[in-house]
Amino acid sequence: MIAESSYLYFSIPEFSFSVPKYLWVYSVVCPPLMAVIVNVLVINSKLNRTALSLIRNEVKQGNNMKINLKHMDFVKAFVVGGLICTIAQVLINTTKLTAGKILVYFMLTGVALQAVGLYGYLVDFAGAGATVPICGFGYLLAEGAIKGASNGLFGAVTGGLSAAAAGITAAIVFSFLIALIFKPRSKYN
Repeated sequence: MIAESSYLYFSIPEFSFSVPKYLWVYSVVCPPLMAVIVNVLVINSKLNRTALSLIRNEVKQGNNMKINLKHMDFVKAFVVGGLICTIAQVLINTTKLTAGKILVYFMLTGVALQAVGLYGYLVDFAGAGATVPICGFGYLLAEGAIKGASNGLFGAVTGGLSAAAAGITAAIVFSFLIALIFKPRSKYN
């Protein structure tokens, strides 16, 4: 009886997905396309010179050193990061879920995928495209807990925190500094 009433109280809402086409273009097609265009134009034309020669506006003579963009790993990062953000935007647009719940779901998804050993493959493939979103934080916590579990239960609990300590510390310190500079207030005031 109690389990049934609590399930009804905490039930997960039904999702209906309808993704506008412009959302796919903005989040999946545009970022890698812009990254390729900017990198090809900037890297091959401007950044093959030293900073001082750029400041002095000198023209380089001799052999131009070309930067190899053969692998273009940044495109994979943009595509995977764009897909993760597209899923989040679809949830924001089509459901009544709050931003906090979506963040928690994404973090728990990263934890669950790493617990079964799948998120590591995504990180190896996409790099920052998989570690920068909030599900990457869940992956980091799970990875630390898995590594710390070799030291027992206490190691499993502290492993996730020690793996994410630098990111958590940076978030707290920079949030505090920004709160000192700006006037913090509620969004709906």
